[in-house]
Amino acid sequence: MALINKNNINKFSPVGKNISKLLKIKYDAIWNDPYFKKRFCNRKVKLGSKTEEWILERDKCKYSKTSAKSCKPDEIPCIEISDKLSEGSTLLFVGMNPSGADKRYYKGNVNDVLIYPSGSPYYKAMAEFTKACLGNSDDFSELDLFGIVQGTQSVIKKDFLENPDYYKEMFELFWKYVVVKVQPKVIVVANALASSILRRDKSLKLNQTKYDNFYKSTYFSLAQNTLFGGYTLTAGKFTCQLYFSSMLSGQHALDKGSREDLVWLVKNYL
Repeated sequence: MALINKNNINKFSPVGKNISKLLKIKYDAIWNDPYFKKRFCNRKVKLGSKTEEWILERDKCKYSKTSAKSCKPDEIPCIEISDKLSEGSTLLFVGMNPSGADKRYYKGNVNDVLIYPSGSPYYKAMAEFTKACLGNSDDFSELDLFGIVQGTQSVIKKDFLENPDYYKEMFELFWKYVVVKVQPKVIVVANALASSILRRDKSLKLNQTKYDNFYKSTYFSLAQNTLFGGYTLTAGKFTCQLYFSSMLSGQHALDKGSREDLVWLVKNYL
């Protein structure tokens, strides 16, 4: 996998085209590497002294009698990519990993690496937030930190903290597409775990040398922006504004007041 090079970060100029298929090609390549694939397939992670969970949602469905009643293993991808991913988007929403929950959008048997349709309700909250910031516009992209399909985020969190290098290639892909391809003006990180990873949060002990190899090839820094709030993200010659947030929808979504404040911050910066 080619790493992000400080000297070629700005060689790509945004033209507004959808780049989800390009990202799928990259994910296909790393997923077809048996050394990468075996990190996640048919493997469990311990969540407690007596609790274990499959890394992949597909394997959970395959080996769990309760899950098998509502779906089939070959109906769930292993890697999922957003279809809402374009060059030069004004806003980029960053999530953690796909849940694989919306099985009605999978048409029969699916490939290991799947592009998730942007017409689903999953994108409604992002579209509404974007319109609140930009007016009558849906000029946004969505990109997950990791592409592994797992409905229980604590599984990914535990596995990442124990095996950070398993996720290194996905992190590099994420940054390459943020910095070289999408090049947004504003990033909204709408997930607590993704925020912790991007901050290299000390509370999760991500400042330990164990995680140096995971971070070393991504060339980015964050500095508090005292004028507009949030952070200035810098990666080589690329720079943009970044805000950390809760999810925009769901059980742990932003309350109305916090959402209004974040909309104001984004509008004020732009």
